[in-house]
Amino acid sequence: MLLVYAFIFATFVVFLQSYIRREINLPPGPRRLPLLGNLHQIPTKNPWKVFQKWHEKYGPIISLRLGQRTVIIIGKYDVAHELLDKRREIYSSRPALIMNEKMTKGLHMAFMPYGERWKTHHSIHTAYLNARMSHKYRNLQDMESKQLLCDIMNSDNIASHFRRFSYSVSFALAHGKRLAATDREILEVEHVTDQIVRIFHESGSALVEIFPMLNYLPRRWAKWKDMGEEFHQRVVRFYSSNMMGALQQKSWNWTKESLRLKSAQPLSAPELAYVTGVLHSGNEVTQAVLGVFVMVCLLYPQAVHRAQEELDQVVGLDRLPAFEDAPNLPYLRAFINEILRWQSPTPMGVPHATSEDDEYLGYQIPKGTTILVNHWAIDHDEDIFENAGEFQPERWLKNPKLPQISFGWGRRVCLGQHMGRNSLYVLISRLLWGFEVDSQDDNRKKFIESWDMVQSLTSGPSSLKAMFRPRDPQKQRVMETAWETSEKDVDTILAEVWSVKK
Repeated sequence: MLLVYAFIFATFVVFLQSYIRREINLPPGPRRLPLLGNLHQIPTKNPWKVFQKWHEKYGPIISLRLGQRTVIIIGKYDVAHELLDKRREIYSSRPALIMNEKMTKGLHMAFMPYGERWKTHHSIHTAYLNARMSHKYRNLQDMESKQLLCDIMNSDNIASHFRRFSYSVSFALAHGKRLAATDREILEVEHVTDQIVRIFHESGSALVEIFPMLNYLPRRWAKWKDMGEEFHQRVVRFYSSNMMGALQQKSWNWTKESLRLKSAQPLSAPELAYVTGVLHSGNEVTQAVLGVFVMVCLLYPQAVHRAQEELDQVVGLDRLPAFEDAPNLPYLRAFINEILRWQSPTPMGVPHATSEDDEYLGYQIPKGTTILVNHWAIDHDEDIFENAGEFQPERWLKNPKLPQISFGWGRRVCLGQHMGRNSLYVLISRLLWGFEVDSQDDNRKKFIESWDMVQSLTSGPSSLKAMFRPRDPQKQRVMETAWETSEKDVDTILAEVWSVKK
């Protein structure tokens, strides 16, 4: 027992020494408490808005202390661009998260530190997510969007249709199989998402990230260890099953493409399963953006009507909007950009970490520091976006070079951005062309304010209480006929993407 107390005391002393040493010359921030740091000051709801107020008080770059972790938050575009883009050789890593290691064994590319393993995964993903390849997936997105148009007519569960669309597109590309709303694969992804929330709420894992020394506790006092291992095993089984199924499909898919690449040859079977398995995680961003689109339709009818007028003039009444129409729809493109800005789907981005010591504006930024970019603050910076709280697509027509930051920074920019933008375009253009969005309450603003927003890496409405009704019978017939006559066989569609080598 004496040894245990000695160990605790020694750990405490080392921690205090480290705490004092690392505070020197850090960027300013709110006053800290011993040991806790700023934990007591961070709200569980909309923390990015609190950080924005701190930026106004302390400056564009602030530092916080969360237990043993130093966190630096950036609230201005020029600072983020300087550090994460121009100095990307220093700011391209990820924080060393204990639960990431326990839940993924370091196999999830999004949370890998910058290094050779990350470069391998990145090169594989780039092979089929680059702009040229993403262009080839438009026939699949075209078909899936036609189904959504018919599914969503007068439905009171529009979120499930958005979810099915996004997962079916990614699952068909990754594994050669389309999905229905109730398919096992979608239910399993939802279960995995729920498990992540449960682990962080019930196991004490959030605490061990703040105080990493708790990871030395024995397993009986550290529920997160067994829960993390169980989670990892379940995810590997799911990803491996999907991989084996993909290899049995007739047509080309991402799994087959991954195995064809030379860079994938040294990878273990679980790691190969992760390569394509993790690509479904980006669907949460698409769903969040579509949820915000519904909010915009209810709150800003004038912007919606202007987009509909443009669509009617360019497309007409007898066909659906197509990808080829995009260059002739400047207001619609601005409308989508404004959705991404007005309510960012990633209000705090994805954490970066420094791989070596750095200095900026006289402040010290130690190696291993967690770096967060406050997307919300940048997207609502009045110095860049006048009347930032208002939804105004016109701002993008006046200045097309306004910063667009939803897809990240530097070497860690989202590789799926090209495919994601194509999905948003084909869905939003067709939904605006074909439907009016009705609220379930006459007081739309008050009704929207009652919606809960997801508080996670992604943020969007947790439920969508609205109805999509066809604008007129002619357009309803066009939408129904487009789906009835559409090519639905996924093998045929994917065969157009790539010729499978027997």
